[in-house]
Amino acid sequence: SRTASGFVSGRFATSTVGDGFNFYGSIFGVDVPNNTNLRMGTGSTTVEAWIRFSASVPTGEVRFVFDNQGNPLANIRLYINENEKPEFTFRDTDGDVSTATGPTALNDGIWHHVAGVRGGGVANLYVDGVLAASSINSAANGSITSTCNWARIGASNSVTNPNSAEFHCGPDNSAIDRSQFVNAGFFKGQIDEVSVYNTALTLSDVQSVYNAGNKGK
Repeated sequence: SRTASGFVSGRFATSTVGDGFNFYGSIFGVDVPNNTNLRMGTGSTTVEAWIRFSASVPTGEVRFVFDNQGNPLANIRLYINENEKPEFTFRDTDGDVSTATGPTALNDGIWHHVAGVRGGGVANLYVDGVLAASSINSAANGSITSTCNWARIGASNSVTNPNSAEFHCGPDNSAIDRSQFVNAGFFKGQIDEVSVYNTALTLSDVQSVYNAGNKGK
């Protein structure tokens, strides 16, 4: 599969395209070096992935597909909420937020394609090639600049409650021991083909990825 590179501490399983990541719901995640390509500023952004899970999510918690939080305010996140529904959210350095929430729970044990697209203050969430939700906050058009050296797949890169604005990247602004992740939104299931773009994919673009299925991008 063509997932992001980095330090892998999960396991692999047969996926939509070759092998994908298999997460156990605790400890394991994938660290992605957070270079300048992941510091989106005010530009458009797309995060997309294939996911499969059947577990429920405890009340008040989330399960991360991708998290790139860079200071106490700015972040861009694709995750599953406490109702097992997908959400895409971003928050700029001024604290302005735009969040799109899908209408349908996805914990049915089959593969789903999810994509979150930021364009200005607009958050669009696509599920299986269809626009599932859209949110507009015209104030949320500021910069999203990460000061952390790591983004994460299958977990948050915050060592505190991922629903909270409080943020700690870890000692020396580096990857940290996962034992410190008390409530880091660990995903339980499979994730494959995670991609981050510095452009806003169109509906046609997203449909092309979804329709390609196991042929890959």
